[in-house]
Amino acid sequence: MIKLLRTNFYMIFHSLSFWVLLLSMPLADIFILLLADEQLKDKIEWNIVSFGDSCFLHLLLMGYASAILAGMQFGGELTFGTVRNKLTAGVCECVIVHLFSAAVSFTICCIRYGFDGDLRTVGMLTANSLPPAAAFAAAALFFVTAAGERTAGILTAFGADLIFKMTADMFLLDRLVSKRDKLSETAKRLIIAADSLIPSGYCEWFYSFGEMSRDTGLEKMPSCGWCCVTLILFSAAGAAVFCRKDLK
Repeated sequence: MIKLLRTNFYMIFHSLSFWVLLLSMPLADIFILLLADEQLKDKIEWNIVSFGDSCFLHLLLMGYASAILAGMQFGGELTFGTVRNKLTAGVCECVIVHLFSAAVSFTICCIRYGFDGDLRTVGMLTANSLPPAAAFAAAALFFVTAAGERTAGILTAFGADLIFKMTADMFLLDRLVSKRDKLSETAKRLIIAADSLIPSGYCEWFYSFGEMSRDTGLEKMPSCGWCCVTLILFSAAGAAVFCRKDLK
């Protein structure tokens, strides 16, 4: 097991696609910081409430990044018939890319705008962001495995992520906002749970918490446990598909 993990991490840090995404993903956060520079600079201190929308905006692109990582690492082995294992393929890379991007943005914000010292909230938000990042990777890995080929797998994962985002926005959140006064509390909880099962739906709470809280009436973020459920389901489904392919 140790040798398997060591081999996997060797592949990660010697993958060109991993390094390209690692260095390019923080640019999404930096771009938004540049656009909001005047607004943030007007504050006496950079408020921790701005942490999510300043440092987690790259999660908008994580579905596509995970598809590329899973496709390039695991899809290539499927394409050329050299596959040996799929242990953590894409998942570790996505978590590393996410944490690196958040750390870069957080450092820039602290240097330029100051920091109010609420490290506990930073830690809590960062911990809550890990399950959706890993769920993105597990979903991408499932679609790449099901496709059985690099290019088809990446395109399938791209399409699936787009469909998931549309489902979260158009059929769940829009319904919750437009019929907020007519829905029972049970119905609201079910809609929020369904939305939180979709990683892109859950991530919206990070970079638009004020707006989401106002529109839904919730004063705190839903549990990241729903994304853990998604992570487990896609991991199990991917393993099942992989085993069937491996036995042929």
